[in-house]
Amino acid sequence: MKNSLTGSKKRIGYIDLYRCAGIVLMVMGHIGFGMGFDHFIHAFHMPMFFFMSGYFYRGDKVTEKRGVYITHKMRNLLVPYIAFGLLQYFIWLVVNAKLDMEKSWETLCHLLFINTDGLPIAGALWFLTSLFIVEVCYYLLDRYIKNRAVLTTIIICLAFLGTCVMPGMPVRLPWAMDASMVGILFYHIARMLKCYSGDRFIDKLFHMNLAEGIILTGLCVVSIFFNGEVNMRTGSYATVVVSLLNAVVASLLLWNLAQFVYEKLQKTHLGKEINKNLEYIGKNSIVYVCLNQLVILGVHKGVGIFGIPVQGNVVIILILTMIALQVATYIIINTKLCCLIGR
Repeated sequence: MKNSLTGSKKRIGYIDLYRCAGIVLMVMGHIGFGMGFDHFIHAFHMPMFFFMSGYFYRGDKVTEKRGVYITHKMRNLLVPYIAFGLLQYFIWLVVNAKLDMEKSWETLCHLLFINTDGLPIAGALWFLTSLFIVEVCYYLLDRYIKNRAVLTTIIICLAFLGTCVMPGMPVRLPWAMDASMVGILFYHIARMLKCYSGDRFIDKLFHMNLAEGIILTGLCVVSIFFNGEVNMRTGSYATVVVSLLNAVVASLLLWNLAQFVYEKLQKTHLGKEINKNLEYIGKNSIVYVCLNQLVILGVHKGVGIFGIPVQGNVVIILILTMIALQVATYIIINTKLCCLIGR
């Protein structure tokens, strides 16, 4: 199976575990594991996906025709956004049949334009348009700006606008563009770290030993909880420099953890089977992003029918949600419905 990240036919197993971890954290956040948990994961669980995408950015793609590259990104990111966005919009209309036309139109406008707030059911879809903007903008910048210092300066300026200027504006930019101004910084940092792979210090960041990982994790957790609220979707960044640093460090720590767990599990037959199932989530993460909130809503309704209280049973909700998402993913990727995710 071709790796959409690297363009090769061989996937990197622990990277799928890394993506799986991000997906599970996202689902847990949407289920509602508590304000403290939300505060913690919002510090890094969306930046980590921009970081990963930047690490696998292929500089040789700048030689492609612009139309080919952009069309590829549209198919992989915008097609799922539109397909699942409209699907869940119509489900929302059916569930809320008594709404007036003005409210229905307002919600559709959120889907088509300002998608960082007011999306019907699937609020997480903002990430798809934001990543699309990051991927295309970075490609164009890298294509025409050959000086890395100039490129880095431009991206730092964009991040400054995204973290310090745009949050104070009375309106949000369309398609999560203001979040993209920040996401492109994580994208660029990861790309630069890969460019300098081979350097002893850089390689150490991606191959920490257990003691280093534990110590840095402790420091990062303390820093996250002492910092204020961070949320890319809402444009909240508390102490900006601390928030950006926390996001990068946490992304690196999760990268190391995924690699550590993957290598340990690969040593036994049972571990390999566990890896296989976790990798499945990572390989098909886009389905989980697009459908998780709809499935969570359905699971909530389902357990309610059986008289199971939602409060205090978040673990049960999580397990049922992940099972339902796995079934939905299997159906989508093995039928003509795969066109919904650009395949």
